[in-house]
Amino acid sequence: MKICILALTLLIGIACQSGRRPPGPDPVAVHAAWASAPLNPLLAFEEVIPPRTIGVLILDAHSGAPLDGATVSLSPIGLLAGSDGAGRARVRRAPLGRQRLVVRHIGYQFWSDSITVSDTAGLVVVVQLRRSSAMLDDLVIPSKPP
Repeated sequence: MKICILALTLLIGIACQSGRRPPGPDPVAVHAAWASAPLNPLLAFEEVIPPRTIGVLILDAHSGAPLDGATVSLSPIGLLAGSDGAGRARVRRAPLGRQRLVVRHIGYQFWSDSITVSDTAGLVVVVQLRRSSAMLDDLVIPSKPP
């Protein structure tokens, strides 16, 4: 009986060896590494944000990529800032107290929230914009009258 089990195990091993996949990352190990990744990664900012300054990091909510060319506005006063290639925007000399922060980018849904500006510390906000379902073809651009 032991010889039959040993022979069967040997045959299964040979069959598995012949149908082997090409070398590459082990899918089980890749899945284990992916599953152990934190859902809320820790972000560390090395820059000091001075008081009355708002630093905004703008990311694509679907891919996590930084968004260049987003517009950050602070209302009701109308301070504006644009994001750079790393998705960073900075609003300086913001008025103290409660303000409305709005982030917009073409092709994305806008984001808005209430913030409190302090004279003792700066503020960092991470914004993830969702892609918009509206297409640019749907926009109507009025023409000038003749």
